[in-house]
Amino acid sequence: WTWMNENKWKLAEQSFERSIQLAPASGLGLRGFAKLRMKQQKWEQAEAKYKEALKTGSVSDAAEAHAELGWCHLRQTEFLAARNAFETAQELDQNCATALAGMATLLLEREQVVEARVTWERALSLDPTLADQWNLAAQIDEHEELEQLHSALGWAWYYRSIYSAAEAQFQLARNKDPNEY
Repeated sequence: WTWMNENKWKLAEQSFERSIQLAPASGLGLRGFAKLRMKQQKWEQAEAKYKEALKTGSVSDAAEAHAELGWCHLRQTEFLAARNAFETAQELDQNCATALAGMATLLLEREQVVEARVTWERALSLDPTLADQWNLAAQIDEHEELEQLHSALGWAWYYRSIYSAAEAQFQLARNKDPNEY
């Protein structure tokens, strides 16, 4: 996991392969390998590894793994499969922010912008780092109705005492709508 987070792909791959060899039934090595493939945007390979990992007992009830599988489907424009994976994740954990962010993005794909904004607000209140992880800024730029998310994101950062990030989001909100304050 450390190698992956440091973008040392080959070392991460070797470590996950070794983990799978040592404990094939644990599923954690498979999940790590799947996450690595996601970071590399190799969606089909990531999907296959997630499906394999979800068959193991240690990962089958992990909401985050189902949500990440949903993102793999979403990136391959497999919208029904993505929705099913996000819903499964939310059934396992109604506060799974990754699943909420995925569902919000899926709603945008279907032009359900108001529902997407509300879902994004909930996801961001749980984990504001999702904005960077799933490129929320691009979605905001594409849909004027999402501009209110700058304020929601500002408050999410503020309540986590990351004031510089909060200030930046509040400034964006104010620039878009001077009445926001």
